[in-house]
Amino acid sequence: MIDKKLVENVARLGRLELSDIEKTKIQRELSAILDYVALLNEVDVSDVRPFYENTALFNVTRADQATPRDEKATQKIIEQFPQKDNGYLKVKAIL
Repeated sequence: MIDKKLVENVARLGRLELSDIEKTKIQRELSAILDYVALLNEVDVSDVRPFYENTALFNVTRADQATPRDEKATQKIIEQFPQKDNGYLKVKAIL
């Protein structure tokens, strides 16, 4: 089990200020985590091959395709735009 001194040391290293209630809670939670890891260490994995990377992965993105646009709608937007300069639509600067 994790003792309070270890929790205080970890909190100091993480520059955390913990109350006594928080220290007690973290002490219980860390102990539960380490107990679970100890339980996992008991599992027999001698017949399991090491798994380093999955070579069966593939790119799931779609190919780029041009989509037809409505020229009339585009022209209507350009006509209604408040500010234009040499064929460009002017917008406010975003910083």
